[in-house]
Formats: sequence, C-alpha cells, structure tokens
Amino acid sequence: MKLKCIAIMVLSCFLVKACANPESEKKNLKPRIVVLTDIAPNNIEPDDMESMIRLLVHADLFQIEALIATTGWSNTGGLERIDLMHEALNAYEKDLPNLKKHSDQKKFIQDESTQQIGYWPSPDYLRSQTVLGSTKMGMGYIGEGNDSQGSNLIIEMADKNDNRPIWISVWGGDNTFAQAIWRVKQDRTLEELKSFLNKFRIYTITDQDRPWSRGDTINYTNSSHQWMKQFHAI
Repeated sequence: MKLKCIAIMVLSCFLVKACANPESEKKNLKPRIVVLTDIAPNNIEPDDMESMIRLLVHADLFQIEALIATTGWSNTGGLERIDLMHEALNAYEKDLPNLKKHSDQKKFIQDESTQQIGYWPSPDYLRSQTVLGSTKMGMGYIGEGNDSQGSNLIIEMADKNDNRPIWISVWGGDNTFAQAIWRVKQDRTLEELKSFLNKFRIYTITDQDRPWSRGDTINYTNSSHQWMKQFHAI
C-alpha cells in the first residue's frame, strides 16, 4: 500500500524534528518508536515487509522499542505473522556487518534500553522487543481478558523514567494501543491516564480496526480506532 510508504517518510520527518529538540540533542539519544503491523506474506500484501526492511536499514537512527504483530486489513484475526518479523530480523543480523561499516561501533552495549544515534542495536535486543499484540478486531475485544504482550509492553515503555516521547507508527490496526489505554484507565487515576497518554505520538495509516470496504458509508461505532480519537485525543 503506497500510503504506508508515504507514512514512513512523514514519520521520518517528524522524528528528525524530535531529534533536534534540546534535550535529545544534548544527550544524542534516538527517538523511541513502536511499530504495530499486520505484516503479511508478499502474495497478500508486501508493503509491511518492505517497510520493516526499510526501518531496520535505519535502525541506527531509531530506538526500536517494540515491534508488535497485530490485526489489520491484511489479517482480520488469528493469522498474525510474527514469524515474518523474525525473518526480517534474521536478514538484519546477516547484513549487520555491512551496516556497521557506516559507524565506528565495535560491539553491543550491555544495556540497550537507552541508545544513542549511530548505535546499531543487536538482533537479540530487537527479537526481545518483537511480540504479539491484539488478535481480534473491533471495540468488542477491548477490555478485560484482552491484554497481550504488546499492550503490556507499551505500558512498560510509558512507565520508564524517560522524558522522550514514544512515537507509535501504525501500519495495521491500532487495537493493541487501545487495549493499553483501556488497561491504564482501569488501573490508574485520571491524572495518571493523562500522563500516560501525553507520552505518545501516534500516526495511523487509516482505521484498520474494522473490515476493509470501498463504500463511503461505514459504521465506525465498533472501532477502537474511533474510540481513541473520540475519547482519548489530547
């Protein structure tokens, strides 16, 4: 989907600006990012794999804190291809010696939770941040019993003592992030929820928490995407 390639370029522009803020410039820290993807085989929809490869080629510029397989128009539930994400990471590991020629990096740091621009993360670190998110579409599956590794990881990221914003790039459905919001809303105060939401900057391709349709008259009432826009935009 060409829109996703455009979104990657738009996100890159935003992240470059984020790197230029005084605090990040002083510490030379990477912008923190999360990817939610309905990655699928090439014969179904190749763009998310293409975007994943493009991201990994620039892994020295971004602190990739979560790669989350979720639902979307390429996967309406139960066919999450986290294995394809690991295939991309295997290719990254193979190409890493060539990628590191662009830097003076000799080894991986012991704690990769805070990375400086120019640092190539280890494949093992990236694999540890690659998890499964929501596996069912729609607002009906936001709530008790629907937490996932992905939604839990998003909350853990927000709880870190780190003032950098967390950029969420949504290539598929954003219901994993919606579930994280729901969980925080249940377990914490209103002020804590606001603090949680203020940590994130989210860019979505479109609303992929509903079935794909060519029609203009689509009922969005059951979409967690619309729930977030209506009640949790700051």
